[in-house]
Amino acid sequence: MINNKDEDHFEDDLQHNQSGLKKKLTLVQVQEFSTYQKYLKVFYNKNRHLPAYSSRAIAKKLSWPRSYLHDLINGRKQLTVARAIQLARFLNLNSLDTEYLIALVFKEHKDNEVKAFYLDKISQEFDFKLRTVLVKERELMQNIQLLAVFEYIKLNNEIPTYKAFNKKFKTIKITDQKQIRTIISKLVDCQIIELDDRGFLKKVNVTTLLLDEIQLGIDIHRSFAENLIRFTYEPQRPVSLNSGFIKIPADKFEFFRSKLLAIRNSLESHSLSNRTDEQEIYQYSL
Repeated sequence: MINNKDEDHFEDDLQHNQSGLKKKLTLVQVQEFSTYQKYLKVFYNKNRHLPAYSSRAIAKKLSWPRSYLHDLINGRKQLTVARAIQLARFLNLNSLDTEYLIALVFKEHKDNEVKAFYLDKISQEFDFKLRTVLVKERELMQNIQLLAVFEYIKLNNEIPTYKAFNKKFKTIKITDQKQIRTIISKLVDCQIIELDDRGFLKKVNVTTLLLDEIQLGIDIHRSFAENLIRFTYEPQRPVSLNSGFIKIPADKFEFFRSKLLAIRNSLESHSLSNRTDEQEIYQYSL
């Protein structure tokens, strides 16, 4: 228990150091860890000396129980998706690292099929340790419009008009056909798709070499089935959610649909812009 004077001093420290301490923060790469417990333990041990990143300060900032962080690290509590999103925003994680953290949460679900799904996702989608991604490819991987147009092409086997695309996608909008043509040119340049002499779709290369001959293939599309659920108006049936590596079991479709739509409600703006400002989080848990 701390007295009122300590409370005031704690608040002053937290506000005074909020910007300065972030510059001194020791960053820890979440994708280097196989469990969120190990990630949190290493992050906490490296930064606990900073007032804004003590367990008490983190709990106060995120409205968590005071012992919750230690309970997570020691396996006494399980991290929920909603709180994983809170934590990702607080730590200023980008959208890819945020989704990896969420995958670690799903990986520990009590349903064995759910665990297997996300273990496969982590081992294949996020295995960047064995390859070097150049700036050009990284930009492509982070271009959500390019990924969405690629999804449309794979599902419909045709080049979309911008109006047809906008009817399909809920949170990603394209303003004119020129923008579509620019995206198509990028996909062609990277040998992701091939066009015939008339400009119609000839072939979709699910696995391909990029221009620098790094075997990234379908890794250009980094969110697979989740993007289709999160960003489209109506989630597709499992047969349409085949995106190279990831397949959703038919009997698990409704589970993934409901949970990932809930994630969309709270994460879509963060995924599109990497914003970390405070927003009301849609309250749900597994």
